Amino acid sequence: MRELYQWLRRVERQRWGRPAEPSAGIIDAQSVDGADTVAGDSRGYDGAKSRDGRKCHVLTDALGLLQKVTVSPANVHDSVAAPELLEKFMAAPGRLLKLVWADSAYQGQALAEAFARHGVKVEVVWRSDG
Repeated sequence: MRELYQWLRRVERQRWGRPAEPSAGIIDAQSVDGADTVAGDSRGYDGAKSRDGRKCHVLTDALGLLQKVTVSPANVHDSVAAPELLEKFMAAPGRLLKLVWADSAYQGQALAEAFARHGVKVEVVWRSDG
């Protein structure tokens, strides 16, 4: 199934006149409440969102097509999960990612260094309240 999705993603990118592999992406996370059946060791409390459950960490390309996703307890900070997400994405051959746009949760020297090891720059996009 994974291979089929990767093939479809490449076809869609080329349909839009883009290279098959993205050079830029967007990273973000979303916390969701855990069902009563979710084990305690796989859930956590995200105080910023007032959610007790899990968090999905997502990397998309600039078109919004899913590139990679990981799931963690909700109390795992975005900047802590991001290096592992990038590591898993970059492990596949032929990756061309050079730039990732992110919100302010993805700043800090340790995160920038983790991304730099793969030749990827993190650019924080600040919220405009206008």
